[in-house]
Amino acid sequence: MKDEIAYLKGEKGKPKIKPNVPEKPPKPDSRVVDKPKKWNKNAKKPLIKIDRVERLYVDKTSLPPDAVRNGFRTVIKQDIRIETNNVEYQLEQYYSHSLHKVFEADLPEDVQKTEFGSTLKAFIIGLHYVGRVPQNKIKEILENIGVIISEGTISNILTKEKHEVFTAEKEAIFEAGMENADYFQIDDTGARHMGTNQYLDVVCNDKFSYFFILDSKRKDALRSRFGLEEGEQIDIPMVSDAAPQFFSISSKQGLCWIHEIRPIFRRCNTCKNNFLCNFTSRYFT
Repeated sequence: MKDEIAYLKGEKGKPKIKPNVPEKPPKPDSRVVDKPKKWNKNAKKPLIKIDRVERLYVDKTSLPPDAVRNGFRTVIKQDIRIETNNVEYQLEQYYSHSLHKVFEADLPEDVQKTEFGSTLKAFIIGLHYVGRVPQNKIKEILENIGVIISEGTISNILTKEKHEVFTAEKEAIFEAGMENADYFQIDDTGARHMGTNQYLDVVCNDKFSYFFILDSKRKDALRSRFGLEEGEQIDIPMVSDAAPQFFSISSKQGLCWIHEIRPIFRRCNTCKNNFLCNFTSRYFT
């Protein structure tokens, strides 16, 4: 009890000091040790993309008189080049006096309605989603290269500009996951979204995870996410916490073991003294 009081005060309790015991010699390993496998290094030269060839010549003044030319020896060195590729487009214009209209050359499609090229955007997306680099660090990296960009623009590139592409990929993951699922789990929790209180739902199993936000717990809203018609149910086992909004989703219901055991440790609200009453009345009546 003294130790617990000390912990609550932010202090340390009595230290646990092991008794002095003489060290025992280690037991010989009785396991059969496999023979080490021969290690072979795979040739990587055939896989390396050659971007340019540079020929280096011998200083002729250092050669003896009997030296004979023997061709070239190939040496490959891998390197990268990170630099800006800013382009100033000069758009040709024509003016029609009769139509009172200006005709202008079109920008390339990938730079229309944006200040940044597709290669830079791909680099940003790769840093964030492949390298897990946060947006403020991406800004620092780009500024060190010479790119002038804000964190807000980086956020828009990662989310808004590719919203339709990412949404389509997300829906494809959900459809493929459900088509190949032997079972799935579902749960929801309150979430603050766009300034209002809404609900974050997850549908998942050991193969995929799919998250979405609903403005309420109505079963109709949830059923529409699964594309279910009136009276239709999914014929795949569903594991949930038995919340009412999940009852109409699947014809095969399963209860998470955490929620299965909770009623055992909860006293009945009626008799106040039999903690098994709630469990038995719920599952065995």
